[in-house]
Amino acid sequence: MVASRAALGSLHPLQTISSPEHAAERLKGAWAAVEGMPRAVQAAEALAHDLGLRPFHIPSKAKPIYHASAVFASNYFVVVEAVAHACCGMRGCRTRRRGRRCARWWRGPSRT
Repeated sequence: MVASRAALGSLHPLQTISSPEHAAERLKGAWAAVEGMPRAVQAAEALAHDLGLRPFHIPSKAKPIYHASAVFASNYFVVVEAVAHACCGMRGCRTRRRGRRCARWWRGPSRT
């Protein structure tokens, strides 16, 4: 492709999208990695801004580790949350109230 004079690069939003109907709202304000040749980076940044994304630069060599870290951050939180709920249940929390108790852990300390 380089011989075709195409500018090579990528734009990778750091966001999960489970349904096309909600894609636009899920992308608003999401971070997005941009890498590649200067012309491609310019085009990717412009597209990111048009979509409401917050672009940031990564070196092209870092793209695989960026993707791997995104997978860990998005997929494994669900597993960790499920394990936390199970542990909460083991210590005697009633199922009905367990979600509310665990929800405090996800939100962090109260700031009231």
